[in-house]
This record gives sequence, structure tokens and C-alpha cells, in this order.
Amino acid sequence: MKKNIIISIIGLIVLIYGFIEYNNYSYEHNIYKEQESEVTRIEMNSGEKIIEFKIIANNKEYLSTIAINENLEVGSTRKIFYNQKNPSLIKIKLITITKSIIILVIGLIITTIGLALIIKNKLDKGDIKNLKEKGIHILADITDVIVIPKDNGKNPYILKASYLNPNNNILEYYESEETFINLKEIIDRKNITKIDIYINPKHTERYFVDIESIIN
Repeated sequence: MKKNIIISIIGLIVLIYGFIEYNNYSYEHNIYKEQESEVTRIEMNSGEKIIEFKIIANNKEYLSTIAINENLEVGSTRKIFYNQKNPSLIKIKLITITKSIIILVIGLIITTIGLALIIKNKLDKGDIKNLKEKGIHILADITDVIVIPKDNGKNPYILKASYLNPNNNILEYYESEETFINLKEIIDRKNITKIDIYINPKHTERYFVDIESIIN
């Protein structure tokens, strides 16, 4: 459950960052105006090429410098963007909407996954409670505990059990959900041989192996 909440929080953080990027995009495209400006001076400063542009705005001339590594000459022109409130502030390019859209989509996907997992977890808990209250209870024989290898090094355990159905004399098999609790160590230490299982009477493929009953 905590993992699902963390996923949702990460998704929300990415969404917020996406909205911030979109606001920055909107701000820049509203406040900055494109202009073909003349290069008035070029100089080198600590290995950087500093180029001065002449901006004409509000019937006035402004001079503004920016570091740009391009083969420009004094008298040549280049497209720049100047701040309409403060024309001495210039940019070579503005934020594109693509970045904010990608971030928003990623954030939405992560948030949706996190919320879906939270909802699933709550529904599963509801199903488990319902199975315990209304399902068929059996005491099955523990047959094995297996470890599922994972690439991240965290290897969950699955408990396997079997039950000889007295109604039809058929041996039925069950598996628990994955858990990181060392079930094998608990079973060996407590010498446990059986486990509680709750089965949906109408849909017997739906069942709950109550590993909590052997842990507690």
C-alpha cells in the first residue's frame, strides 16, 4: 500500500513539474517577442563568444549581450526574442511546448498507475474480507514454499498448498500471493503443516491463502 502511495506522489510531483514547465512556456511566449536583430559587437570573454544585439522596441534602441557560439559578424542579423517589458533581456530560443506535454503525460501515467494500484489494493482487501466472512473455509496441507528470482535482488516467496476435496475426492492446489516475508523460515521454525484458505463458493478459482494466519 505504501509503495502505491509513493508511486502516486511521484506522479503528482511530475504532474506539478509539468504544469510549472507549461506555465513557463506560456509566460515566455506571451512576454517575449521575435525580432530580426543586428549584431553590433562581438567579443571573447573567458573562452565564450559574447555577441551584442541591437533591439528596437517601443520606438527605442536597446543594446543587449548574450553568449552564443555562432559564426556571426558585426552588421549581420539574427532572429532573437526580446522581453517586451524589458527589451534589454533577450533569448536565442524559447521553451517549446513539447517538453511540458511529455512531462505532463508521464506524470499522468504514473499518477494513474499509482491510483489504480491503490484502488485495486482496497478492492482486494474488500474481497478478502468478504471471502473470510462468506467463503468456504478449508485447512489445506502446505506442500512447498518457493522463491521467485527478481532482477532487483528482492526475491518474494509464494506458498503452495493442496487439499483433498472430500466431496469429489479430487486433490486441489492453491498458491498464495507473493510476499517478502520468509515463509519457509516461519514454517520450519513453528513446524506448521497446514494453512487456512477461503474459497468463493460460486467461483472456486477465486480464493485467499491466509498467510497472516501462520505469521502471527
